[in-house]
Amino acid sequence: MKQFIFPEYSVEHLVNAIDISANNKKVSIESLGLESIRFNTSELMKKNNAVSIELSLFTKSFDLEGEITDSQFDRKNKTHSYQISLKFKGKVQFLKWMAILKGIHKSRFNC
Repeated sequence: MKQFIFPEYSVEHLVNAIDISANNKKVSIESLGLESIRFNTSELMKKNNAVSIELSLFTKSFDLEGEITDSQFDRKNKTHSYQISLKFKGKVQFLKWMAILKGIHKSRFNC
């Protein structure tokens, strides 16, 4: 499993503000990080496959690309959990994403 440098933030307190789909299928967000996203779905995806992610958070929308680096299956709920390593298309996209993560970091103390 790949170790990420930056922390991931649980976004349970923001679940109503986040709309996310992976490969055009609605998924349930688990956590966000500067380098990665973790989500749950009933869909089976293969490790190391490319994933197209559409994410709306508050008033910001992102079209992100990534690769599945880790997956787990929850037998009880029959869902798959996927860790996606993000790949940014440019500096501007990365800086916008970083600004969103700063807001999520601050929101942890305002709940």
